[in-house]
Amino acid sequence: MKKIAVIGIGLSTCLGLPFFGLSALLKTESSVSFQSLESKTETGGAVFNRVKLIAGKAEDVWLMQQNQNGSHSEFDTSDKLAIVVDKAKKTAQFYQLNSGSLTWTGRQDAIGLKARCFACHSNGPRALRPDPNGQLALSFQEKLLTQAWNLRIKLYGRLESLQGFNTEDGIAFRSGIPFLATALNQKTCVRCHSENGIRQPLLQEHFQTAKFLVEKGEMPPFPFSR
Repeated sequence: MKKIAVIGIGLSTCLGLPFFGLSALLKTESSVSFQSLESKTETGGAVFNRVKLIAGKAEDVWLMQQNQNGSHSEFDTSDKLAIVVDKAKKTAQFYQLNSGSLTWTGRQDAIGLKARCFACHSNGPRALRPDPNGQLALSFQEKLLTQAWNLRIKLYGRLESLQGFNTEDGIAFRSGIPFLATALNQKTCVRCHSENGIRQPLLQEHFQTAKFLVEKGEMPPFPFSR
């Protein structure tokens, strides 16, 4: 929890906000609901996420529920996932969970994956990107909390993305097509995403995700340019 307080100090100082109010907010297990900027349905429709961080000294657990209509009442019956970050081992394990409240009861409740997580997550959890024109408006405190969480994700550095639960009845964590396992080698990306970089290398499997982020101006991060 000390690291969260440090993040609170930095953000409060930069934004000229009362430190203690933000620090107290970051220490709670708050959740944030938003329309995703990048996630879409197969027909291009909106996707809505509810995210919660359970912060720990050895590991952080990121929980997410996802639905397609923006109804708060339906989040608890929506798809539910978890990413468990082991800070010492520098790994991020991905889990699909049975729908229910946004709580973490352990790895024993994992089920088969419903999506190929690795295609979008080459380096563990990704920054939360709410659609600024989305249907679910964020409060001022939720915007601050989202910024603090994104800073926490950035500070993890290089993480190895792993499937947390293996089962024959789910979708594969990553593609088995040999070509998709080859290096992407885009000049825009390799400054950070490389064998010796601060982030895991990008593969052909990550092409669509990388393309979207570059086109939206989300990548490369400031002060780099395309």
